[in-house]
Amino acid sequence: MVKGAHWSLKASLMARCSDDNWKAQLPWVLLGLRTAPRSIGEPSLAKNNSGETIAMPGEFFPASSNENNQTPERIRNALSKFTLCHQTFNDTTKTFRHQDLRTCDFVFIYDDAHRPPLRHSFKGPYRVINRNPKAYLLLIHRRGDWVSTNRLKPAVIINNEQFKENTIKE
Repeated sequence: MVKGAHWSLKASLMARCSDDNWKAQLPWVLLGLRTAPRSIGEPSLAKNNSGETIAMPGEFFPASSNENNQTPERIRNALSKFTLCHQTFNDTTKTFRHQDLRTCDFVFIYDDAHRPPLRHSFKGPYRVINRNPKAYLLLIHRRGDWVSTNRLKPAVIINNEQFKENTIKE
């Protein structure tokens, strides 16, 4: 979460600042990140925390006809340019899932740890006990353990009965 917040802060500062004056723009960037919706159809962080939309700085100063003091008018004009921006990027990347993964009885688990040369990338096969859209409950060393479907590959067992006997005796 911190890495994602740091990325969005850095990207916002780079988009807002064209010179080295990023310190002056930091409060406006932070306000924008706080009031912008997280994704399409979701409320902003401020609305999630307080239950209300946060007042933008341009709303603090009411319109006045006083021409003698130009400072509030200048501030009002500068702050009225800040509006809520809507998120335009939505991550829709799809990960590959083998079609047989939904119906198979046994799966292999991808081992993403560092391994020496000529070592297998997958461990298993392990029996599938329960399925969810994002994770499967597997029987691993006589214990049930949930594993993400991104790490699974269906196992094709030729002689099911003989393999079932061998896995129970472990």
